[in-house]
Amino acid sequence: MNNSFSMLHELERLENLSEEYAEDLGLLNKRIRRDF
Repeated sequence: MNNSFSMLHELERLENLSEEYAEDLGLLNKRIRRDF
């Protein structure tokens, strides 16, 4: 498993765990995915 996949998986997990920050983490996640 490479680091990129691990990071994306972790971001997705955090996004699902934290309702308060879900919107911000979702935007960050999309931006990171685009950069990969």
